Amino acid sequence: MKLLYFFCLPVVAVCVAAAQTAASRLPSLPPPFMKTECRQGESPVSVVQAEIKSRVMENLAETEVTLVFRNPNSRVMEGELAYPLPAGATVQGYALDINGRMVDGVPVPKKKARVIFENEVRRQIDPGLVEWSGGNMFKTRVYPIPAGGTRTIRLRYSCVLPENAEGVPSFQIPMNFKEKLDSLKLRMEVLNSRKPVVVSSPLDNVEFKGWSSAFLAEKEWKGLSLTEDLFIALPRAEGKKAEEASVFVESSDGKSYAAVFLPPSQAAVNTEARACPGFIHLVWDASGSMKDIDVTKVLDFLKSYLSYGNVGKGVELCLTVVRDRVLPSKTFTVAPDRLEDLSRELKALDYDGATGDLGVAAALYADRKGACMVVSDGLVNFSAAPGRTTPLPEEAYAVVAVPRKDVNLFKSMGFRILDLSTQTVEQAMEKVRSGEVHAGFDDKGDMPWGAFLRYESPGLPAGSVLLVAELEGKGVFTGGIKVSGGGVPDRNIPVSVDTDRALPGTMLRSLYAQAKLNELMRQPASGGRDEAVRELGMEYGMVTPGTSLLVLDSLDQYLEYGVRPSASSPELRAEYDRMMMEGEKREVLKEESSRLDRLKTYLASWERLQKWYDSLKYVPAEVLWKQGKMEEAIDAYEKILKQDAGNRYAMKRLKEFRNTLEGVKKAAKAKEERQTLKRKLEKEYAVGMPESVQGMLSLASGFRDVGDYEKAVLLFGNVLKKDPDNASARRELESISRRMVFSCRAAFDKARTAMQEAVDACMDSLVRQTLRDIEIICVNDGSTDGTPVLLHAWEERDSRVRVIDRENGGLSVARNTGMELASGEYIGFVDPDDYVEHSMYARLLEEARRHDAEITGCGYTGFSDGDGMVLEEWCWTPVAGVEEKLQSSVFHEDSVWKRMGVLAWNKLYKKEFLDKYGLRFEPSFRKGEDDVFYLMLLAHANRLAVIPDRLYWYRKQREGAISRAWEECGCPCTLDVERLVHATVYWKKVGWLDSGLERGWVLHALWYYLLKRLVPAHKPLPHLSGEEWEWLHGKCQEWFSLVGNVERLGKLDKWETSFCHLLGCPAEHPGWMARIRWKLLSHRRGRRGRYYTLRMFLTAHK
Repeated sequence: MKLLYFFCLPVVAVCVAAAQTAASRLPSLPPPFMKTECRQGESPVSVVQAEIKSRVMENLAETEVTLVFRNPNSRVMEGELAYPLPAGATVQGYALDINGRMVDGVPVPKKKARVIFENEVRRQIDPGLVEWSGGNMFKTRVYPIPAGGTRTIRLRYSCVLPENAEGVPSFQIPMNFKEKLDSLKLRMEVLNSRKPVVVSSPLDNVEFKGWSSAFLAEKEWKGLSLTEDLFIALPRAEGKKAEEASVFVESSDGKSYAAVFLPPSQAAVNTEARACPGFIHLVWDASGSMKDIDVTKVLDFLKSYLSYGNVGKGVELCLTVVRDRVLPSKTFTVAPDRLEDLSRELKALDYDGATGDLGVAAALYADRKGACMVVSDGLVNFSAAPGRTTPLPEEAYAVVAVPRKDVNLFKSMGFRILDLSTQTVEQAMEKVRSGEVHAGFDDKGDMPWGAFLRYESPGLPAGSVLLVAELEGKGVFTGGIKVSGGGVPDRNIPVSVDTDRALPGTMLRSLYAQAKLNELMRQPASGGRDEAVRELGMEYGMVTPGTSLLVLDSLDQYLEYGVRPSASSPELRAEYDRMMMEGEKREVLKEESSRLDRLKTYLASWERLQKWYDSLKYVPAEVLWKQGKMEEAIDAYEKILKQDAGNRYAMKRLKEFRNTLEGVKKAAKAKEERQTLKRKLEKEYAVGMPESVQGMLSLASGFRDVGDYEKAVLLFGNVLKKDPDNASARRELESISRRMVFSCRAAFDKARTAMQEAVDACMDSLVRQTLRDIEIICVNDGSTDGTPVLLHAWEERDSRVRVIDRENGGLSVARNTGMELASGEYIGFVDPDDYVEHSMYARLLEEARRHDAEITGCGYTGFSDGDGMVLEEWCWTPVAGVEEKLQSSVFHEDSVWKRMGVLAWNKLYKKEFLDKYGLRFEPSFRKGEDDVFYLMLLAHANRLAVIPDRLYWYRKQREGAISRAWEECGCPCTLDVERLVHATVYWKKVGWLDSGLERGWVLHALWYYLLKRLVPAHKPLPHLSGEEWEWLHGKCQEWFSLVGNVERLGKLDKWETSFCHLLGCPAEHPGWMARIRWKLLSHRRGRRGRYYTLRMFLTAHK
């Protein structure tokens, strides 16, 4: 069994700067953590070893983290690590241990990487995958993590260091691992002429020593538990050197890359005062991803903003809240000392749902002069990414106060970024006070800039500039940087670069690639942009929205998927290249040799086509036969034989038709003879009763033969009156009596008395419950037999029983009636022909109260209605478990809700929970109502519990039961689809499709209620008429319009995706050639043939 784990990778995270005292530190990124879902008695997968290597150059840092995870359990698991990186960080590399060695990941288009990963997981092979999951979040998937074994992961990324209020770059390493580590190795290399300062450390003896032209700290610790982070401060140069531009050069793959850092003094900061705007439009994102926002810090910033240049008068502030839609604005009058009303409003907000169009919200007051502030994480998921459609005011800011974010959206809209998650309020205000600084390359020099880009990171201090470039050529080059803006005269700053002194490394190459990616992500979404993003990720080996890093196990896998191994494995790459060259040669020979095979295939297809044309001549005869025109069908086949006397198929069908027609004629003749005999007997009977015994026997036997038992019994009785010893009459009379008794019991006793016995057994099991404080509500839904009398007898016998008589409305209406009348704390359902263990509800109630579960379930036993035998194939013994947070794991393979089943009667429900959300059975479903009810519950439930014992007895094979018909024919496909659409409409209504869970859950529902009926080639397609296929197709289109396009679902293979496209798109109108081709392809084996068969069915009614 595979399990999916979500946890935070304990990487070296660059966070907030620290000064010389720990008191000046800012909050960091979330500490490393691992969230796991384990079965009862299992322990989570944990980190047991960590190795951290960092290289720092001024404000730039490159970090490599190696982590060893241990699985202490007795089963293999699949892991998914989710981890936040510093804003603007770039994943440079990823490696996974394969057969004892670390194998680097290679860039692969994201969709292709996902397909490869899933294929290899199914083969029980070791793949690894790193994907971009929005903003500064990345995740890596690993399979398998062996039982009792370990897996090792190595991650490398680069980023820009933020600065604290004193302007000192700070380096923070999260070390709150929570679990005890067997080993921790640390190596930090700082390329600086000034010795770093350890501000705060949970480790002992962390000391930097001079090493070459840098400083180095290196040590290993054993068996330690850490609860704090490590903070390192990097002192800046003083005097004139503090104002000089810092230049760094690296070489990688034969190219040189340069970074130029201009400190605030060189970038020219504008400190001129200004008047506070008289109007502020505050757009507040209240979607679910903003639930961790630091509201207090945003209010502190707003207070400082109002104090900057304000003379004491109040400022008009319009608050617009955005979720999946833009809510009506509210107006406040605010001042630095008058923020109480706004504070109460913001702190009372609920954060849920999706993020709508922020651009529309920001443009609501475009005609008002003032300032516009958008407080959001930039992760828009309910509309197209907005562009800059209306002019923004002079002061337009995007305020970010959550760790996970994507600022490219705001950059594309023209907002200035204020990142309160990595900066103090004072640092943010410094950016407000600073003018917008512009920098560019001075063409007068001889600097070999290939592409000059500005790298923007929220961690950079106000007024500073970081430029990155790819250099063309080698040697010593000089040039200049033009700096303008900020309210000061333009300046030219000289820069010198020596490529011969470039250090080997990939950090600057990665920062340059990230800068290019940021520029692309600020462009409007389009196919061209997405292709450019994919090409960028492939060229620079980085994780992007269009590329992932993939690790495979062997050369065969790389060859199979056409993925070239990493350059870090030169032998493997060389062998791959050699075999690919040989493969190309073989392909040429194979193509030549396959031409003859294709000609043979074309000839065989032509022969099959001819056979199909021949089969068309049988259609008229077969249609006539199905319409009951037997003689005309026989004439049609006789005409075929006149034209083709040796047609064996026509001769065979003609013989079958003639034999059948002969049988029909014989049956009709026999019926006519019986009718004639009956009329003759009626005439004799009307004349008068025969006098002789022999005459009465003859007349009675005649009535017996024609089936008139009433007259036969009367006549045989008269014979016995005259001749009591007549053995023949007595024997015939007993035979007729047995027939009548059997018929009567089949129509009366078996259908009614058996049901009453079942109801009696059900009531007995309920009144004997060990839980005495119980209310038993019996809803008589218009029963026409003796059941109501039986129920009222139980009502008189036991005061806890209450009978409700109502007109027939169906099972759903009956259950809803009982739910409305119930007064207990919990509710359960029992079908009248089943029964329960005497301890069932006591045990379910105990489990429900122990875990405060809204739904508690148990197993059940199916037994035969005829002989009471236990039917093991209809029994269910679930694995015990508790789901504390259903919304976070509802679509996991081992979720508790899957162990409970969709049935209504093996569960106990909290009534307060049902009433809160108005959850009732859907009356429009006379069949399958349990599924619909359960699917509605899952959208609201948080806590589930299940006990492993079979406490419910489920009666099978009862005559006339709905379940019996389903066992013989299966649940109708149309009902499955109708339930799927109904449940999805409800999910969308309550906002569940916008909760971030929709992909996994919708995918499960799609497979369970639709694809498993249509995709598997070994199962027959549903038997539907043309109108039913048309209705089914329309319902499928309706469902796909609710959940979005197929590509967003993920985890579908090629053919499953093709089936979804076929079901979700309008019906085709193919020509006759296309129909012939589909007909031929429908005879192929496997899912290809299945696909074209379904395609023909969906167009047959057109």
